[in-house]
Amino acid sequence: MDIVLLRTFLELNRTHHFGKAADNLCITQSTMSSRIRQLEELLGQSLFTRERNNIQLTSAGQRLLPHAEGILSAWQRTRVDVAMEEEQIDMLSIGGMFSLWDIYIQNWLHQVRTNMPNLSLYTDAMGAAECHRALLEHRLDLSFVFEAVHHNELTILELPLIDLVLVSSTQGQDMKTALTENYILVDWGTSVNIRHARHFPNIPTPKLHMSMGRNALSCLLAGGGSAYLARTMVDDALKNETLFIVNDAPVIKRSCYAIYHTNSEKLRIIENVLDLF
Repeated sequence: MDIVLLRTFLELNRTHHFGKAADNLCITQSTMSSRIRQLEELLGQSLFTRERNNIQLTSAGQRLLPHAEGILSAWQRTRVDVAMEEEQIDMLSIGGMFSLWDIYIQNWLHQVRTNMPNLSLYTDAMGAAECHRALLEHRLDLSFVFEAVHHNELTILELPLIDLVLVSSTQGQDMKTALTENYILVDWGTSVNIRHARHFPNIPTPKLHMSMGRNALSCLLAGGGSAYLARTMVDDALKNETLFIVNDAPVIKRSCYAIYHTNSEKLRIIENVLDLF
């Protein structure tokens, strides 16, 4: 099976939109449609329902999804492994939830590359469920997630807490105003959502919800407003005075975790890279 077809399938499932998926893959929409039809013909199953503005996986598409993710991940790792130079004898595959790259992983990865220059790394951003599944299927050596699912084969290490702070594009803004005027509600996960509701039970329903802190930050810098964001994400904006801390708002703490196989053959390497936190 052509790897390109599976990559196209995964991108359409991610965007739920033929045009957006085609743009992301730098192909025409007709090529996008042709690839999906070809994959469906190979499998003899319809993979997507194509109602207007509502493209969803069929039951066959849902069954294909974990296999497609596994095949693409294994292929990427194979390419890296085959292409490694002889002196780079150690390789580590790392996955992390999208928002954690901006908060933790990117800076940590720089430390790993600086301190362990002979370590070959394969990295990927993915959702929490895929992080756990890839670990259990031995497609990843190490994952970073907000919510850890306990499993007898996995070791879970709690990392330093993340400070989520209320920031605004308006200097000196008070909490009440920040939460009612152009407030962007960022989904930082179930535990944070519960605490947010307890802190602010009576605020108006925000007109803008976002699933990723990075997108909310871009929106604030471009159009103004306020949002709860990780302190490490907004340090530069605070220094440049393009964003400001809302001083009377509470800081919300967010847990996150590193997860790896308890009996991993790469345990020594994993422990060494985690020491760099």
